[in-house]
Amino acid sequence: MDHMGFGLELIHFVRTLFGNARATIAINNSLSDAFELNKSVRQGCCLAPLLFAIALYGINWLINRYTDQGLIEGIRLPHSGKQQVLSQFADYTNVLLKKENISSGRILIHFVWLLD
Repeated sequence: MDHMGFGLELIHFVRTLFGNARATIAINNSLSDAFELNKSVRQGCCLAPLLFAIALYGINWLINRYTDQGLIEGIRLPHSGKQQVLSQFADYTNVLLKKENISSGRILIHFVWLLD
């Protein structure tokens, strides 16, 4: 979030809210031992859609950067010749690569690095 220009107060708020998150699981009226949530948000969290949109924006930015630098090439659409690299809808993201000059896994690794 810092790389994207979000203010320190919002970043601190999100870190405070999710930094030491713990959860339990209820099965047949019994609770499990508490465990730490490392890479997740609680079900029903009102901030989850916003954080998801921020993450999608980051993926979109990174893929556009790689496309502009010529590191990746998407498929060409018939009749228009426009390049399609990314298709996103709700929580689905598809990376449409023409060549294997960079893999979608490598894009994801670079994106995860940006998040840290």
